[in-house]
Amino acid sequence: MARLIGTASSHGISARIGVTVDYLVIAGGGGGGIAGGGAGGYRTSVGTSGANSSAESPLRMSLNTTYTMSVGGGGTAGAAGTRGGNGVNSYISGTGITTVTSTGGGGGGANWPGFGTNIAYGLSGGSGGGGSSYGGGSGSANQGRDGGNGWPDLGNAHAGGGGGASAVGGNGVSGSPSTAGSGGAGLASSITGISVTRAGGGGAGGVSNYFGGGPVVAVTRGLGGAGGGGNGGKGEVFNPDPLVLGQNGSDNTGSGGGGAGQSNQTGYGQTAGAGGSGVIIIRYLTSDLPSGYYAGGGTKTTSGSYTIHTFNNTGTFSIAEAKAAGGTITYDGTYFIHTFTDSGTFTPTQALTNVDYLVVAGGGGGPGYAYGGGGGAGGLRSTVTATGGGGALESKISMSSGTNYTITVGGGGTSGTGEPSVISPTNGTNSSISGSGLTTITSLGGGRGGGGNTVANPSIGGSGGSGGGGRAINMSNVNTWGSGEANQGYRGGGASTDDNNYSNGGGGGGAGAVGANATSGAAGNGGAGVAVAISGSSVTYAGGGGGGGTGSEGTGGAGGGGNANENGGSNGGANTGGGGGAAGGQVAGGAGGNGGKGIVIIRYAA
Repeated sequence: MARLIGTASSHGISARIGVTVDYLVIAGGGGGGIAGGGAGGYRTSVGTSGANSSAESPLRMSLNTTYTMSVGGGGTAGAAGTRGGNGVNSYISGTGITTVTSTGGGGGGANWPGFGTNIAYGLSGGSGGGGSSYGGGSGSANQGRDGGNGWPDLGNAHAGGGGGASAVGGNGVSGSPSTAGSGGAGLASSITGISVTRAGGGGAGGVSNYFGGGPVVAVTRGLGGAGGGGNGGKGEVFNPDPLVLGQNGSDNTGSGGGGAGQSNQTGYGQTAGAGGSGVIIIRYLTSDLPSGYYAGGGTKTTSGSYTIHTFNNTGTFSIAEAKAAGGTITYDGTYFIHTFTDSGTFTPTQALTNVDYLVVAGGGGGPGYAYGGGGGAGGLRSTVTATGGGGALESKISMSSGTNYTITVGGGGTSGTGEPSVISPTNGTNSSISGSGLTTITSLGGGRGGGGNTVANPSIGGSGGSGGGGRAINMSNVNTWGSGEANQGYRGGGASTDDNNYSNGGGGGGAGAVGANATSGAAGNGGAGVAVAISGSSVTYAGGGGGGGTGSEGTGGAGGGGNANENGGSNGGANTGGGGGAAGGQVAGGAGGNGGKGIVIIRYAA
């Protein structure tokens, strides 16, 4: 169980407080040869540890310290004449703790005595690899079990299965039929809140009679051990009997790869399975994090009272104190991210330099009735990945300690309605960051979609961060799109008419692309938005809304653009700044979609 260690200083000095952290560390599994690969070593402070040993002691991790989580890869696959490779160790290391290392699983043995005795033995590791015609490799104490033994029958290798975290690999058995050993079972852990079995040994491959004639010997291949062990392969005895290749151990379970099958039909060249990569999982009581501190690294989830971090690849883990207040705060192990989905205040508690930001305004509303253009996306300005309108990235900023910076998140424009009560859609509203000593950063609201033929409902698409799409009237005014703002977004698309005076509206402009022009048979699609990875993952924002028409209706651009629809356009995505979709068809009274609300994100190094 996690617990707080020590107390913070009452004088404002950063005390070294720690949090007790449970762990599960599994190394990469061994690759199969003819015999199955052994599972990676299995060490845990929760439940049963490898080789059915007692749980180990949890770790005490200090604040403001970075810990390395090194996840081992699986061992390489062997073949009939090549022994499988050992898996790679996994470990947790860092200042103030004793490194926790799990040993990579042993590779499976290669073949019978004619290929050399040495390669017939399984390799030792976290769990041992199976032997092809001699002994299996040894498992490591408190990490895993031994590999199964092979049976040295002249001309036939009855190989052993790889050892698992819980059980020894099965031995090969000579007879009629002969049996290849199955992989040893892995262990179940509930560290994530649900029981998952990992680190099973690989099954041995089935090998038919030796090359040179003789009676056919049927061999049953070994199965992978519970927890992700790869099944052994099978060489065909007769042509109708299909070849089965050895299977890889499952990724992020540390399981052993299955052994290669072999037969007198296809020779020595069958392929074994590679070992599965390892995994590291840590957890702590959520309530044990001191106020103002956040933990980051890996994939973060919660279960009951615990916060869990899962590392499927090598990374780092740390617990650090935020340097500012405001918005929803997250920490990815490198950066603090403050996300504002509503207007608020951002207040640094110390001077910040090289601060990144994303500012997206509200999207424009889509028009009602028929033939209207899609709403334009809100303007997008960013210092990370890409910015709007194809411009160069914005410059990072500095922010002063104790200064209250105003964060304004713009709302989406309202939708328009059609006859008999014609109401024009509106532009989205601006989003901004402002405060003392800072040049205000403003993204403009997206332009409304064009629609209607009255003064109350003008046909020209609105200009803004990205421009609204245009609507044509009576075979004229087809290029009535709204303009986008430089370095924030693109213009809307042009409309189209035909000989019957029917129109199709243009798509709303997006932050990443111009809204599509309509054709005589189809309305324009909304322009694409821009993908930005400021939050720790890539998210696309500010797509334009789809245009409406009598032909096919336009779809919204990637990044929250709303679709057009005869029964009413859809809204732009919430907190994406997407433009609203237009109403399509000729349904009187149909309403467009509202523009999506904007968002502001601020990021700085821990």
